[in-house]
Amino acid sequence: MQKKLATAISLMVIATIVGLLVLLPFRLYTRDIDIAKQHARLVSDELSNMIKLTMLTTKEVLNLNPTMGTGVVYEKIEDLYKEFGKNQDFKFRVVRSSLIEKQFQTIKGRRADNPKVVKVFETNRPISNVDGVLLSYWSPIRANEQCGECHTNENRKKVKAGTTLGVVEVIFDLTREKQRSIRTIIEITGFLVAMIAIMAFLILFIVKKNLIRPVELLASTLKRRANDPSIELPEFRTSEMKGLVAAIDECSTKNNENSS
Repeated sequence: MQKKLATAISLMVIATIVGLLVLLPFRLYTRDIDIAKQHARLVSDELSNMIKLTMLTTKEVLNLNPTMGTGVVYEKIEDLYKEFGKNQDFKFRVVRSSLIEKQFQTIKGRRADNPKVVKVFETNRPISNVDGVLLSYWSPIRANEQCGECHTNENRKKVKAGTTLGVVEVIFDLTREKQRSIRTIIEITGFLVAMIAIMAFLILFIVKKNLIRPVELLASTLKRRANDPSIELPEFRTSEMKGLVAAIDECSTKNNENSS
């Protein structure tokens, strides 16, 4: 019985460990990805707002001093892009729409060059993609009412609010998040395994002390008592073993009475 109990507890510990190693990585990875996506969305929205704010405020300055020329707008935006590019937490770029391409030929590069960016332009909705430890997030730069003062559509009319003028692309490296998840998995698994091992030891100790050893002692005493009826049955502390001894003693007494 002791071996069977130890085997059952060992299987329980192994099954728990395997379950943790299968379940925890998936749960923690999913959690970290969701958090990273939320962070990417906030960053993209903030960058989009800063770009529009820079353009609008520069346009207001230009209205007050037309001699500065429209080049000052491009210069401010380029400086803003360079500042964003210094951020160590993510890689950044802005992709312009075909409307901006046609209207302002002087803007350099940053055209739609992959299907994800094209899809954002088509749907006007943000999308994300996870490739290994890299999370890419694309969000549209939507025009507001003031944007129509400078930007026009194919019919040379003011663009409507909500029109996608560009796409902000940010790419996050999730290596640190992955390492943190691995550490968390190791810590949680180690703690639970230690707790299960302690509980298993306590269960085995209690069962062995209060059941296995008393039964073995009782069996040994009964064997000796078969040759020497004067041997007293052992006394136990637990009510279960006391009841068992009393029942055996009563049964033995009745058998002796019947024999006589």
